[in-house]
Amino acid sequence: MIRPALTRKNVLLALLLAVDLFCLNSAYAAVFFIRYRHYLTPYFLERTAQPYFTLLFVTNVLYFLSARFYKTLRLPRRFHLPDVLPGQTRVLGITAIGSIVIIFLTKGLAPASVNFHFSRPTLVLFWFTALFVTIGGRLVYGRLQEALFARGILARRILIVGTEAAVREIEQRVRSNPWFGARVVGAAIERASAGEARAGDPAPDARTGRVPFEDVEELEPLLAERGVDEMIAALRPEATRQVLALLELCRNRRVQIRMLPDHFQITASHFMVSEVAFLEGSHRYDILFDLYGRVNREISLERARVAVVGSKGIPATFGGIERHVAELTSRLVRRGFTVRVYCRPYYTSVTGSYEGVELVTLPTIYTKHLDAITHTIVSTLHALFSGVDIVHFHAMGPSVFSFIPRLFGVRSVVTVHGVDWKREKWGRFASAFLKFGEFGSAAFPSRTIVISRVLERYYRERHNKPVVYIPNGLSTREALPPRRIGNLYGLGRHDYFLFVGRLVPEKGCHILLDAFRGIATSKRLVIAGGTSHSDEYVEQLHAMGRADPRVVFAGYVYGDTLTELFSNAYAYVHPSSLEGLSLSLLEALSFGGAVLASDIPENEEVLLDSGEPPRGITFRSGDVADLREKIARLLAQPEEAEALRVRGRAFVLDRYNWGRVADETAAVYESLVRR
Repeated sequence: MIRPALTRKNVLLALLLAVDLFCLNSAYAAVFFIRYRHYLTPYFLERTAQPYFTLLFVTNVLYFLSARFYKTLRLPRRFHLPDVLPGQTRVLGITAIGSIVIIFLTKGLAPASVNFHFSRPTLVLFWFTALFVTIGGRLVYGRLQEALFARGILARRILIVGTEAAVREIEQRVRSNPWFGARVVGAAIERASAGEARAGDPAPDARTGRVPFEDVEELEPLLAERGVDEMIAALRPEATRQVLALLELCRNRRVQIRMLPDHFQITASHFMVSEVAFLEGSHRYDILFDLYGRVNREISLERARVAVVGSKGIPATFGGIERHVAELTSRLVRRGFTVRVYCRPYYTSVTGSYEGVELVTLPTIYTKHLDAITHTIVSTLHALFSGVDIVHFHAMGPSVFSFIPRLFGVRSVVTVHGVDWKREKWGRFASAFLKFGEFGSAAFPSRTIVISRVLERYYRERHNKPVVYIPNGLSTREALPPRRIGNLYGLGRHDYFLFVGRLVPEKGCHILLDAFRGIATSKRLVIAGGTSHSDEYVEQLHAMGRADPRVVFAGYVYGDTLTELFSNAYAYVHPSSLEGLSLSLLEALSFGGAVLASDIPENEEVLLDSGEPPRGITFRSGDVADLREKIARLLAQPEEAEALRVRGRAFVLDRYNWGRVADETAAVYESLVRR
């Protein structure tokens, strides 16, 4: 019996080969006509027909063999230009070399009396034409295949079996992979997992294709009724009897069984420690060998392949964008996405992967004006030829290049973290480039994400652009007592005011130092941060700090040291004149910090709500006297500071959640992949 799934695959491969050979021969005929259209006489055709058709036959055979050898005669996950171009270039290059060698070895494949040759210009024209035509043919074939799968033609009929949560996840992945060639004809839910269903989820119902079961034997009529070709299994790994019964059922019904690689490994581990194998009278390793032999684990069901460009890299040491990327990408991986982050060599020494995220370190020109632009260009080009579905750019500068993926049929997303051209560290030319980046972030990508309501209104009013609002998130961490900071800086609980961030003019640290200098208090001021191509400004801050022994410059800090600083500060001061949505502000609130911030709209969005008590105190941006007055107020009214700590922590932990951010970003990705 020939399995229908295997037959469908062979039909699709035969169609693909037919398209390739049709395009190759069309290119051959077009070049032949262009080159010899003035000589198409019966005498000419009589003398040259045999050699030319012989060469054409040889070329077709060489193409087929090269395609088999380089495995381009397969069904890729995506028929996009970056997926098709490298393979076709390699195959046609080998075919060209082989054909030319045969021409010379056989003296033109013609008797000596026949003047037969392909001139060098003709050969060049033919192979370039063949490359472009076959690539175009594959792209057209890809759209045809996608249309067939969308209508259920030649698509595999798949039944998903497992727990409620696992079935829901696999269904999402299949829907996100329209080229996977599968049509879900039903889902069987273990009754033992009914408690995993979330509030609002539909109950299992045969009319909707979701059927509850207790024993695997109940699935046999379902396989026959719905004509199932393949099954994706995600049973509870500890249910070894059910897994064994499912393997036997699939063997008897000639249905191929698949498992996602991670789930398979967990299931295999349970087989090793289970006593079921002995109860069944079989050796443990025989059953394990049977499991490995019969379950297909080569299943590509990631929801999308995403390349992240524009950040300095992960794991994050300093920089709000880098922390945003680190928190978001690790959660996207856990939701079934394949994520690659492009890193700059000076930022991180971690290689390979980090929390499931693939790290790719590429060179950059490490100067103030060329660092981001050169790394973005190199990373974008690398991503395009790596088979990704989406390139996600962060910040306005890198968004200038978000049109490049779209030229290659790859979707692009831009996350805007702030209006970067307003930052004081940039000169006239850099600001002009970033202004163009603002235009590009609205006009070029497939989707634009903003991290604050202020930015959402800005893009709607300035660019008439509908954008997606997805704020920053927070990771809930336990507060730590002041051990490290006590040893390093002599700090105790509520002994100091704190600022955390890059030391650049728009962060306003010079205003903070000037205001603090006029406050009569024994509390200290800790400035945690370092330069960001702003060495001259940092020197200016250090000069101001040397005049006040209460000032501590901690440099860039992270990990437990940063957690201790946030946990034990009397108040967190955020004097910035320009923000998107400050992660350090949100983190200070999450640790129960009393916050004093400038009255820019992005800060007020977090701290002030009409009709609700304030979650922090604001001062007039850039006003030293007003900031000094508000610091003195916090010192004089510790009970107000404590009330702010309670309200602020409750608000941000409820509103800003990385899990929610990852879910909303995943929804953006899926809306693009399904288009």
